Amino acid sequence: MDRYGLMQTFVRVVETGSVTAAARALRVGQPAISKQLQALEALLGVQLLQRTPQGVRLSGQGRRYYERAKRLLEDVHELESDFRDSGPGSLRGRLRVRVPVTLGALHLARLIGEFARLHTELELDLLLSDQSTGLLEAGVDVAIVLGRLTDSNHVARRLAVLERVLVASAGYLQRVAVPVRIDDLASHEFIRFSGGGDADVLAFGLAGERQSVRIRGRIQVDNGLAVRALLLAGHGMAALPRTWVAAELASGQLQQVLAEHSLDGLELHALYPSARFVPVRVRALIRHLQEHLPALPGLR
Repeated sequence: MDRYGLMQTFVRVVETGSVTAAARALRVGQPAISKQLQALEALLGVQLLQRTPQGVRLSGQGRRYYERAKRLLEDVHELESDFRDSGPGSLRGRLRVRVPVTLGALHLARLIGEFARLHTELELDLLLSDQSTGLLEAGVDVAIVLGRLTDSNHVARRLAVLERVLVASAGYLQRVAVPVRIDDLASHEFIRFSGGGDADVLAFGLAGERQSVRIRGRIQVDNGLAVRALLLAGHGMAALPRTWVAAELASGQLQQVLAEHSLDGLELHALYPSARFVPVRVRALIRHLQEHLPALPGLR
């Protein structure tokens, strides 16, 4: 047997815990498995496994070899998958995707649905949640995250930046003095959105300079759809991604305030567990989103 086959057998023995279990999984006899292990140890010149009444136990060298062999086999599997699942309609398996509620309802559900239409053998679970912890729990393959990243244990791929705008309803602006300077905002009532960063501070940039202002408001919300509803009801101002309120701005239901001052944008990332072995279906979805997100209003 070639070295690759010996490596596969060794990894299967380690992961099943015994020669007997590996032989059953590979549908060969135990003597054949033992012979392959002996051949691998002879090839490497080290003892990899020690047999015990409970099964097999890795030596120190065996553990080092197992960890590197497993990574190598994963790389080979990924390479083969790239060619096997490279065309439209060829992706298979289940893909669990977690997305923020507002962006998911307004845009991502449609974009991910278009991706599913291209790959008819793919099963898709789309989970909408604004929860900021445990992003990749419960078997989630990829989480789309808006705003500040707090978990450094996962790999993040930037998808886009969402332009933010300061908006209010015409009704609210008729009741108050319309702000003409950034400092004027300190006296206004805000609906504070806590889903994308610091809800109490707005940071602006103008001609290369930055200015921040602390805002106040009795209502703080972690859901963009709820913020938009409160805006339309005239409860105050809010800083939201343009793509969430593009239709209301076009219809005049909402108006942009201090349009000449740009707010810091919100970054959108795809978060997944490992850079070493990323399923082809995950990488294909990320490419699909990177290709189509720039067409949305206020995304770059």
